[in-house]
Amino acid sequence: MQRGKIFRKGASWHLRYKTYRIEAGKKVWQTTSTKLADVDQQHRTQQSVEEDAEKFLKGLNPAKPVVGIANAPTFKEQSLIWLERMENRQRKPVKPATLRNWKSYLSVHIYPVLQNVLLPDITNLAVKNFAAGIQRSPKMIDNIVQVIKQVKASAVNEHGDEIYPTKWNHDFMDMPRIVAREQRRPSFTKEQVTEIVKAASSQLQMIAILFAATGLRAGELLGLEVKHFTGNAIKVEQEVWHGLIQAPKTENAYRTIEIDPRVAALLKSFIGSRQDGFIFRNGGGKPLHQSNLLRRDFHPLLKSLEIPTCGYHAFRRYRNTYLRNEADCPPGLLMYWLGHADRNMSDRYDKVGEGANAEFRLKQAKTMGVGFELPRKLKDPNELT
Repeated sequence: MQRGKIFRKGASWHLRYKTYRIEAGKKVWQTTSTKLADVDQQHRTQQSVEEDAEKFLKGLNPAKPVVGIANAPTFKEQSLIWLERMENRQRKPVKPATLRNWKSYLSVHIYPVLQNVLLPDITNLAVKNFAAGIQRSPKMIDNIVQVIKQVKASAVNEHGDEIYPTKWNHDFMDMPRIVAREQRRPSFTKEQVTEIVKAASSQLQMIAILFAATGLRAGELLGLEVKHFTGNAIKVEQEVWHGLIQAPKTENAYRTIEIDPRVAALLKSFIGSRQDGFIFRNGGGKPLHQSNLLRRDFHPLLKSLEIPTCGYHAFRRYRNTYLRNEADCPPGLLMYWLGHADRNMSDRYDKVGEGANAEFRLKQAKTMGVGFELPRKLKDPNELT
């Protein structure tokens, strides 16, 4: 009976098969393929090359037994297994936003090209050819390819070892180089922040002020509840994504951000007599959705001010730039307030975020200010967006 699998690649027929060798008393399996014949009048169908395949298999070294790989999963089949595993992973749970991005990469970019390709055939050459056909930014291409690599690596045996281990050759794949200066990373200027704050009304005004005065991530700001405001600081203990409460992005994201006394007074005025609930909420008391706020309120405001449209992260970059270059903020405090990850052992040893240093942080917040013009009072603080 024939073993192995015959497949057509371009204008030629190939045979895919498995062999093993003995290393340290254990079988080490390897998948390989060989060309059988060109597609011509004599070899027009798969059946026409079966005899050639049988002859080739019989001529192999008996020390390397041949086994069929007809049961190898397709890329799509393995990707569904991988996704389910990621959704239920207990160690380092994957955030819903990350899962959504992965699923988008798969359905929009990867499946149309690779869904029916057998997993062993996801090689350096296959990925090289795939990446060459994607018309996206270098960073986006890198993110998509990372998903392909993770899917292939997720196929493991009963011992947890990869079934199709691959040594990825990035020089060979020659994907577009990620150049930081060419990436789009918009940041507001102090003049633009002042314009936005002056022009915004309702909740959006307080949201813009707090974004620019703290450097909070969007999910962190929209996840704030009244209990997280101490009167002079904001405690980041959760974030909101698509209306769902979840843990902050990283361990470093858990932090207390002291704020300028003027900002604290405005926030206190905005909250009013409320004792609980989300600080920024819709008519039903639920947290605001990032996309709705962006599309319905923030982008129209930017267009009216003739400021290029961008996301909330432009506020975060503004705060980072201001603290680092104009306010002369101590590096450790800058990283703590923004929730950045530790870069080295010195960062790990820095204890500026501990309770004993709260007074120091509060004093620094007051001294450094915010860099943009603050209103004396808010516009319609109780009006909902």
